[in-house]
Amino acid sequence: MTRNAKSSLRFLLPAMMLVAAGCGTTIEEAVPVSAETGLPAGPIDTGTYPNLNIRPTAANRQFTAAERGSKSQQLTASRARVQGERGVSPTSTVSELNAMRKRPEAVRQEIEDSPRDDED
Repeated sequence: MTRNAKSSLRFLLPAMMLVAAGCGTTIEEAVPVSAETGLPAGPIDTGTYPNLNIRPTAANRQFTAAERGSKSQQLTASRARVQGERGVSPTSTVSELNAMRKRPEAVRQEIEDSPRDDED
């Protein structure tokens, strides 16, 4: 079999198994039924309409401008701390950033140039 055929078969077989598993279910088993009436469960008519003119209340107290400024300062300080841990400062020069970008290439070259243990 070709690689493309194997890959198609890998996805086709589980799909066919799911289709076959769905064939064993009747519509009566799939639709939820009310315990009292034995009829399919659905919306209940309460005889009233919902009042859409009532403003929803907030789930929690909202931030004030002072609290928002405090949280913003905390996040800025946290961002600066994390960037400092990674070695990237917001004031990095272009040459420093270029050196960081070239470092993985230098490490790869060092690994490739090093003698292998199994070459003895």
